Amino acid sequence: MIYFVDDVGPSPLAQNVAFRDLPLRDVLFVSEKMVIGVGFDCNPMVFAADESGIWRFIKFLGERKTPSSGSKYGSQFSGAFGKFYGQSKYGVSNDGVETSRTSGGVHENCINCIVPIREGSTSRTTRFSTSGLDGKVVIWDVQNQEDLLDYL
Repeated sequence: MIYFVDDVGPSPLAQNVAFRDLPLRDVLFVSEKMVIGVGFDCNPMVFAADESGIWRFIKFLGERKTPSSGSKYGSQFSGAFGKFYGQSKYGVSNDGVETSRTSGGVHENCINCIVPIREGSTSRTTRFSTSGLDGKVVIWDVQNQEDLLDYL
């Protein structure tokens, strides 16, 4: 659960957004209407407020789009089978092989830090970096996400 408190006016307005995913470790306010949260889910989570000020979960930033060929069960099965086949044939783990991952994100472990990247004298944040326990530092650009431009 994430809490938002609007402390403008005589009485503060508190909202909470419940989500079924793993807990967050760090957040970044990209704008007055958008927050990026990172944590144990390995994908940055986008929360945004609508015109009336109600906050909600929008999407994961790091989700890969995979074409849906057949059922979800079939793609999970073939991905698991491919991973098992690689381990049994070569005696090593092939987690680093990109084609064996069916639904992961950029990070492969907990994201523990999110930092804004500001260029020049602008105070507007459109790029940020995340670092995780997998040793990766990833730079994200919110302007590349067309469905999020309304919240900037």
